Amino acid sequence: MGQAKQWFDVALAIADPVERSQAMSDLAFDAEQMARDGCRAEAIELFELLATLDRYDDLLLPAIESADQRLISLRGRSLPSLDEVVKELYRKFADLPERERLLAVAKTLVRDHGRRRPESWGVAAELVAAAEAIRPLAGKELRFRLRCRNSYSDRPNLPPHPARDRVALLRFTNPTDIPAYGDWDFQVFGAGIALRAEDMREVYAAYLENHRRYHINISTRSGRYAEAQRVTELHAMLSEACQAGRDVTLDGHDYVWSFSSDLMFEKQFESVQCPVCQREFGPEECRVLEWSFGEDLAASGGRRVVCPSDHTLYSCMEWNS
Repeated sequence: MGQAKQWFDVALAIADPVERSQAMSDLAFDAEQMARDGCRAEAIELFELLATLDRYDDLLLPAIESADQRLISLRGRSLPSLDEVVKELYRKFADLPERERLLAVAKTLVRDHGRRRPESWGVAAELVAAAEAIRPLAGKELRFRLRCRNSYSDRPNLPPHPARDRVALLRFTNPTDIPAYGDWDFQVFGAGIALRAEDMREVYAAYLENHRRYHINISTRSGRYAEAQRVTELHAMLSEACQAGRDVTLDGHDYVWSFSSDLMFEKQFESVQCPVCQREFGPEECRVLEWSFGEDLAASGGRRVVCPSDHTLYSCMEWNS
């Protein structure tokens, strides 16, 4: 076993996820030094090991992305074309039905390549369209389709226009009085959150498309009907704000807190203000942690967004038993 592998295994064995991620970042720095000192083979070996880390772990992404970039520049490996990547993923998910296979390829493609290769979002959008042709999308599938469209667009170049080119923001304060909070073993703070208004507009659009498809004939006296009416109003409000390049401030209780969970957990927010630290943080400075409470048939869980000092700035329950 080479020394690089020994270092990597020691770092990987660290139980604490924050300490483990720091150790991996240190190894990426060490590999950089090796490359500068002429130890190219050793640097490549260490970078190759770092590139095998779990890409779903946000804490490890800096080390992984550093490894990906340096392996290309060191000619340790060539960057495959997106067609080659898609073909390999298509083989990987060969056991899935065709529709689920297309969606799995699209999601894995942007997870592994979306940051470094923006064009992968366009390929993912085409895969999602092919899946939709087999059977209509619903729920999170609709939101993923909209995220693909937002992340990669074939819009023509337009002349500058201050209002259109300004990114409109939706601002809200994270509610602290949600009844479920009382059962959790962590405190949720009233953070000031800024989302791109266009992103929330598309979340509302996905909800309304799902409503028209499956709930159009519900009673006008039902709670879901009233909810859909309000979401329609919010969608129109955000559409107007996006066109005018104007920020919007809403009450977090007003179909904002619960509707923004995917954006928050995917770190698709602009900024979040921690009232304890009295500082504003970007998405790259925050972490998304899983949580659970209770046991057996009286359990629930979800995720939460925390600042660098581990103050919970947003949380939402995603499952219960």
